Amino acid sequence: MSREKILITTSWISTIGNAILSVSKIIIGLFAGSLAVVGDGIDSATDVVISIVMIFTARLINRPPSKKYVFGYEKAEGIAKRAVADFIAGRTKTDDMHEVNVFWELLASCKAAGRIDLFDESAFGQTLQRAVRALIGTDPQAWATGYVCTPSRFIRSPKSPFYPGSESLPEQECDQMIQGRNADGVWEITWSWGAYEREFAIAENWWKANLVIENLLFLRAFDCIETKR
Repeated sequence: MSREKILITTSWISTIGNAILSVSKIIIGLFAGSLAVVGDGIDSATDVVISIVMIFTARLINRPPSKKYVFGYEKAEGIAKRAVADFIAGRTKTDDMHEVNVFWELLASCKAAGRIDLFDESAFGQTLQRAVRALIGTDPQAWATGYVCTPSRFIRSPKSPFYPGSESLPEQECDQMIQGRNADGVWEITWSWGAYEREFAIAENWWKANLVIENLLFLRAFDCIETKR
């Protein structure tokens, strides 16, 4: 018997039992004129409601993935736990900076929520370290001309766990950022959307604004620009 069927069967047994118990208590309490027994019967009725909710939940979380919910209907904790396990075991791509960045943000979010208990933090951190060090490009020329993983994508400040052992890379990127601004004092986008030229022409300005904010925060974190207080 599947987990879903076991949960639903036990929930139905609990629901029927609590319903009989609740009705019996209320009837006996009314005949005996005992408000305490009636109240106890009403309390048992809440257990019936909870059991019905459990049945509905069991059916819901076991639905197959859909277009709207591509990971299915499980709790976020279960999805995160499974995703991290796959990442640690090497069943997830670690050569894509976007995917690795998602796992880095997941670790930070779990720490903020106090849910590090969902996975092996040490193994997760070590896997992230290996993936990030393999991803970060070490050629400063490529940082300004290609769509590569720059140090600043993961090393946002000296407090970053990826900073030790890579101290020279952020310094080089800071120098390149300062020298690589255009005539307007901002940075050019080093990528495009290929066939979507019209759409990218609009989005490019938004990307430039975002890049300015990120680069200035990065430069300030490494004391490469003066800030007025």
